[in-house]
Amino acid sequence: KKKTDIINLKVGISLNKTSHTCQQSTDFALSVSFNPSNATNQNIVWQSSGTDVAIVSGGFVKALREGNAIITATSADGGYTATCNLTVTV
Repeated sequence: KKKTDIINLKVGISLNKTSHTCQQSTDFALSVSFNPSNATNQNIVWQSSGTDVAIVSGGFVKALREGNAIITATSADGGYTATCNLTVTV
């Protein structure tokens, strides 16, 4: 008999930053990693919890004014999310 080892792999998505601080009127990019890296559907839906503080499109975040927002990346199938806690300073 052959013994088979079971390996638990974390399936989902992650961002290159889980928190970020920047000044208002600046922008930065977030990137997503998929696990497994060859996931069939690698489309992401982006959201900002405070669109008056920061907006996001395609992973590019624009800081608008002082405050806090959570930038969320959700896999297109809705199964996985990853977040970045954003603090915008003056």
